[in-house]
Order: sequence, then C-alpha cells, then structure tokens
Amino acid sequence: MTDWNDLIRDVVAGRWADPDTGKRATVPFETIELVEDLDGGEADMLAPLKLGRRLAVVSDSNTLEAMGRRVARHLKALGTIEEIVLPSDIACDEPTIALVQEKTRHADAVVAVGSGVLSDTCKYATFKDGRPYVTFGTAASMNGYAASTASVTLANGYKTSLPAQAPRGIFIDLKVSAAAPTWLSAAGLGDSLCRSTAQIDWWASHRLFGTFYSPVPYRLIAAAEAEMIKSGADLARHSVEANGHLHRVLRRRRDEVVGRAARWRHGRHVDRSPRTKNFRIRAARPTQPAATPLPTTQRTSNTSAAMNSAAPMSPATTRWTGLSFSASCS
Repeated sequence: MTDWNDLIRDVVAGRWADPDTGKRATVPFETIELVEDLDGGEADMLAPLKLGRRLAVVSDSNTLEAMGRRVARHLKALGTIEEIVLPSDIACDEPTIALVQEKTRHADAVVAVGSGVLSDTCKYATFKDGRPYVTFGTAASMNGYAASTASVTLANGYKTSLPAQAPRGIFIDLKVSAAAPTWLSAAGLGDSLCRSTAQIDWWASHRLFGTFYSPVPYRLIAAAEAEMIKSGADLARHSVEANGHLHRVLRRRRDEVVGRAARWRHGRHVDRSPRTKNFRIRAARPTQPAATPLPTTQRTSNTSAAMNSAAPMSPATTRWTGLSFSASCS
C-alpha cells in the first residue's frame, strides 16, 4: 500500500529542512492525513487534537451522504455532536458565514465535511469567533484546505481572499475523493497544472521588483508531479490511486512552508460548461528567461539555479480525454 503521507509527514513534524538554508519548514496546522479508507477512524484522528466535548459537524446536501453523516456518527465517541446540513448551492459569503456562526455557536469546535466553499465558510466563521476547526476533505478540487486565507464574497459582491486561520487538522479519505464527480478532480488537476506559470510569475516578480521568492514549494512536489500527470487519465475512472497522486501534489503545494501566502495564483484558464461540465485547461510553460540578472535587482546570477523548478511537464501537450478536458502546455 502506498504511503501517501511521505515527505509531508516530515514537513509537519518539522524534520524537513530547506537544503539551501538549512531552515526547518513550518506549517500552520498540526496534522494532515491522506488515507485510502478512513471509515471508522475519524474519532481516533481527532482525539489527539483535544478540540472539546461539543463538536459541530457541518456538511451540505451533497457531502452529507458522501461522508458527513458517517463522520458525525463516528465522532460521537468523543462527545456531543451537532449536525448542521447546509444547502448544496451555498456560497462563501457574509450571510452564509454568519449563518454558520449562529448554528454552531454552542460548539467548542467545528468539523467541516466538504471541499472548497464549505471549507472556506467554516474556516472564516471560526476565525471570526476564535474557535478551532478541522476539515474532512471530500474532493481533490483545489489546494486550499490547509490555507490560512479564505475566499469570501463580500456584501458588495466583490470576491477576495481574506486572512483567516488554517484548520488544526486536514483528513482526506481517498475513496470518498475518488467517488466524487470527475469534474471536481479535473479542477484540482487544472489547479496543479498551473504550477509552471505560477512559478515563473513569482520568480519574475522577484527579479523585477525584489520581492521574496523561494523554490521550496516546488521542491516538495517535484517527484510527485510526474506521477500525478502519469495517472491523470485514471481520474476519469474514479481511481483511488490517481486521486492519491493528485492529493499528494495539492497538499504538499502550500506556501505556508516558507512562511508566505498567496504564491499559487490560479494561473490557468478554466472554461466549464454548466451542462456538460467540460473543462479546457491551458497552462503555459514559460520561455527561458535571460540568465543575466536584471539591472534592477542582483538577487540571482543563474536563472536555472534561482528557479530550481520542479520537472517540466512532459510531453508538451497532454490529453486526458476520459476527463472531458484537454490540457496544453505551450
């Protein structure tokens, strides 16, 4: 059986150090677990976090049957459980955040069971009132489970990333993730394919404006990225292994290991038809920049050493037709 927690376990424990600086990586959460089948182990994973005796399990009408009801049932071994089920079409906006705060106000901690929108809603609601939360991710749709920010739609309709808090723990059941609609996995794969453009954008900012840059997040995914691309077509077949490779990249790919945020700008373009849920994802591979440092900054003298990128995507054009989308690197 594959150990899906290799390397990230060392990062969380503070055993992994940047080979350039020798500085040990730190993360804002206490534990992360990628498990092929988590059913029945939920209470054992939460118990060491000592979240309190009254927990609110928050899911929506989509994730309730996928995982929410089961998580609530098994967590009863830890204390009193309140189950809150939100509509499937919620947005992470101010009214929904206020609703979650109100419905979970008697709980010591919140347990989110869902993916991006639900996770961010619980994240920001608990951040506002100073309570801890954990998340059981139900899809490999994005890399934001561990983020210390939340994407929130404000009252004026403007959507922005706001400072929030990371969960105390992130728990991924790969069987549940594999059973999710394939367009969710396609979104996560698209999020990962933007690595090259996100990296060159960050590096270019460093060269042009003297901003901070670190190759550490890319080193963490270098080996895992190739396996993710190789198994991409199997996401359409709801493969547990393919979802494991995707989650491993998404979970390692956090900027928090270098103490910075917002380094993974969503540098891919995604078009989705609401009827067919088809995706077209384009992630541009950067052209090789000049090796000579720019006059405005003397941060680096060798381009390849400065970027220290993960392995380039190969081949230049990759197609996962079973997922009903194409991804092109040009």
